[in-house]
Amino acid sequence: MKQLKNNFIFVFLLMFAGLSVTTAHAQQDAEQTKRENLDKIRIVNVTAAAPVIDGVENEFTVEIEYTLESLEEGSVAIGFNVDSSARFKMMTRKKVKKGVNSMILKTKATPKDWKENGDFSVMANLSPYLVPHNRYSPMAGTTTVIDFAQ
Repeated sequence: MKQLKNNFIFVFLLMFAGLSVTTAHAQQDAEQTKRENLDKIRIVNVTAAAPVIDGVENEFTVEIEYTLESLEEGSVAIGFNVDSSARFKMMTRKKVKKGVNSMILKTKATPKDWKENGDFSVMANLSPYLVPHNRYSPMAGTTTVIDFAQ
């Protein structure tokens, strides 16, 4: 009987410890989500230096508004889906400080008409300033379709 009582107490303690760890992870996830939701980025306007033509390099000017609240500093980057309709190649990046601000970034890209596979687009994202080489996880991001000249 004493052995059964000791086993019951041991199992109860294991269950309590597991519940505590699960609760701690859920709280950490909720805090991370709350921080991430504070960070925002929006593409206000995109202009091209010349008419946008498939396969012809062009200079794009991208006006961006951002809110960085989760960190003291971060970086805003822009890129285009030039190699794949589903992947974006980041072309330029600029360090930013905590707060609400706007900026203009310029870069060159060679547009690609993806036809039925997707649209040629620009992406802007907000990420930590020092991005680890093995993992890139933006805190906020957005895309805008760029129309080709008629």
